Amino acid sequence: MAAGLFYVYTDPGTIDEAEFHDWYDHEHGPARLTVPGLGPAYRYRALDELKPTWLALYELDRPDVIESPAYKALSAKASDRGQVSIPPPECRGRLAPQGTHRTLPSRPRGPRGRNRQASNREPRKDR
Repeated sequence: MAAGLFYVYTDPGTIDEAEFHDWYDHEHGPARLTVPGLGPAYRYRALDELKPTWLALYELDRPDVIESPAYKALSAKASDRGQVSIPPPECRGRLAPQGTHRTLPSRPRGPRGRNRQASNREPRKDR
């Protein structure tokens, strides 16, 4: 399990989507993967029409990777295209695991997603 996650929501805005993906795939993403402790990375597209459309998710070896000099230096190395034409991220954050979690066995699901449980109780009438 990663020690932390870094997520960024983005949207191409008024930039042509093909241009946005070209910049992301050939400049922005690969540059971030050069930072020690950052990666692998994943991109997700929203399944609805809400904005922002894209979520980038990076695994971190430790939550403070994005405070490192190597990560901070990326903005100084950004291309003109990345500095001028690509809109800034809308939201970004870091997550770190809190404790351990175990997987619970799944229970059969009844109608409307409710758990089915054998019961000889009468249904409540106040609902």
